[in-house]
Amino acid sequence: MAKQFLILSNMYPTTKTPTQGVFVKNIEMALQSSGMDVERVVLAGRHDSYVLKAFFYLKYIIQAFIRLLFTRRIVYLHYVAHSSIPVLIASLFRNLSIVAHVHGGDVLPAEYEPEWVRNIKLSISRRALKKAGKIIVPSKYFCQLLIEKFDIPSEIIEVNPSGGVDTKKFKPRESKQPSFAAENRLILGYVGRLDSGKGIETLIAALKKLDVDFCCHFVGTGVRGEDFKKLTKTLELADKVIFHGAVPQAQLPEFYTKFDYLVFPSEMQESLGLVGLEAMACGVPVIGTMNAGMADYLVDQQNGIGFSSGSVDSLVNRIMYSCSLTAEEYLELCHCARKTALQYDAQTSNTHLMEILH
Repeated sequence: MAKQFLILSNMYPTTKTPTQGVFVKNIEMALQSSGMDVERVVLAGRHDSYVLKAFFYLKYIIQAFIRLLFTRRIVYLHYVAHSSIPVLIASLFRNLSIVAHVHGGDVLPAEYEPEWVRNIKLSISRRALKKAGKIIVPSKYFCQLLIEKFDIPSEIIEVNPSGGVDTKKFKPRESKQPSFAAENRLILGYVGRLDSGKGIETLIAALKKLDVDFCCHFVGTGVRGEDFKKLTKTLELADKVIFHGAVPQAQLPEFYTKFDYLVFPSEMQESLGLVGLEAMACGVPVIGTMNAGMADYLVDQQNGIGFSSGSVDSLVNRIMYSCSLTAEEYLELCHCARKTALQYDAQTSNTHLMEILH
């Protein structure tokens, strides 16, 4: 008989928010493809109104709690701090078999969040993780963090890179020459949430200081999107910066392959940085902060270029360095980036995940 899972998550993609919680959908599809019986109770999409957000979150809690009271399925919990309230309540009434899948900010709140919010998240996470029989983390960095900060025994922790990267879809274009060499213009890209803590202010400030012709593409949405658009206009960068909004994951390779470099300036303790691996799979080197999960795969001047988190001058320096590479040096960087991403191939990662869950 196939194993039965009940997925709980406060994030899940929709047509309007195609990248929101896409990891959860990818893992759900992998479970189904392996013959497992999967149901879900999720909070899909994104609601910027606090009233709507509270309403749909309360609806999620009630639906999940009722389902948990009667299910015999293994509870597969994603985004622990945000999704586990119904699990904690239901566990007061009955025993549950729980697999907790940590994705990053759910157990390590951002520094820009109020202290009381961080304390609540940490308290919820600690209680939920203590009830889990198995915990999946996206990087070695987070494995060590759970051991040290949450006192979780290492034997129940498994490392798996958030579904990995589909390296058959995310692949280099046949002939890639750097735009800064062929056209004397640097093409940069940012893919991800337009939110605080993502280092976007640092990136925009660095763009202002660049002594080179460039174009920078921003792909994604977020609560600070309009703020960043206004900032680029204030700094007179509007003619060199393009905001594309939300883009379905299937279309992302088209964007990645147009970039000379993906800039990953996050100032948060990223669990892995899957966007960086997607770019690398497309043969696009990353200019990124080598902290937290990214340190698992980004090697300065081998498969990408590192810079100091939050430092505008460091980012400017490293972008200018990236322009100084010869075509041969750049193509070697691209080759090594692709080679790194292949180690995180989705099929391999999903096979490993299925082995963990069986």
